Amino acid sequence: MKNRNLVFGGIVLAAGAVCAIAGICVSADNTQLYILLEVIAAALILLGITPLVRAYQNRKDRGETGTDRFHAYADRLKDYYGQAVGNQPSDSRNGFVPPNGWVLAEIVGITRNLRGSGNERVEYYVICRYYDGVTRTNQTFTSKALKDYPGKEIIGKKVKVIFHSKNPEDYTVDLDSIQ
Repeated sequence: MKNRNLVFGGIVLAAGAVCAIAGICVSADNTQLYILLEVIAAALILLGITPLVRAYQNRKDRGETGTDRFHAYADRLKDYYGQAVGNQPSDSRNGFVPPNGWVLAEIVGITRNLRGSGNERVEYYVICRYYDGVTRTNQTFTSKALKDYPGKEIIGKKVKVIFHSKNPEDYTVDLDSIQ
């Protein structure tokens, strides 16, 4: 029954498209015929698309659409790796309470200060990320300004982020501890 409705909807939708094309072809010769064909085409398209929309809505309700499959896959990855995948805030301090002492974070990149004037010396910053298992968020930390480029070979290595208080913004990235 379902497949028959889809086939019927597809045929009616195609007939509506043919009717619309025919209306465009005769539009130069006969305006009344053009209007009649376009009204019929619109009705056929609406009638033909209805079963297709219903079928899509039923698939969506059952969780069979592409986006739902993606979210199910992301949830499986989340369970496997123990962290959120996808719309994860990258620099959220919400709920993050730094532990006493330090954490080990992964170096994810190196950036430079592009706001300086032409006469100033370029400064580089090391960007590192720590996954907080309690809040299930990634915390991003930035080192103090460096005068020399540290080299791309440090990307992917671990570095200590030392906290000076319970304020998550009061930290130092200890570049001497790169592992």
